[in-house]
Amino acid sequence: MRGFLGVTGHVLINSEGVVLKSYLLACSRFKGPHTGERIAEAFDSLCEEYDIRRKLDFIICDNAANMKQAFSVCFPKDQYDEVTDDDNLDDAELWEDLSRDEWETVDRTINRGCPKRQQCFAHTLQLTVGDGLKDARIMNSSFAKLSKLSSLLHTSSKRCI
Repeated sequence: MRGFLGVTGHVLINSEGVVLKSYLLACSRFKGPHTGERIAEAFDSLCEEYDIRRKLDFIICDNAANMKQAFSVCFPKDQYDEVTDDDNLDDAELWEDLSRDEWETVDRTINRGCPKRQQCFAHTLQLTVGDGLKDARIMNSSFAKLSKLSSLLHTSSKRCI
């Protein structure tokens, strides 16, 4: 059993209608402990490699504690506080000394906000179905046999059906 870190990017391209495109950015071996810090470092290096940090709107991953921690490390909430009317953003003097990069940052922050971590719907559905199947007592013996077979097949590459 080997660990891998897979990252896909999904973008909406507006050319003759909106088209969804998906790209595999990485599917690499992930050795060592799968801590939030290590996942955050690996994700951060991918963001640098593809120069996509400023283009991110959402991070979608499972609800494992290490994934939650990884993306709270990458995108801490207090760094990108929500903009409110109390921030006096309508004051014209506030915007006079901004460079073009600063204007882009302000625009991105106001219009898009920070990247947000979302739960993977498919993963949540799979967990829900799994919990429901645990309660289906009539299937328990079949699932136990299939689980043993699956474990046996994953322990050695020499065994096959």
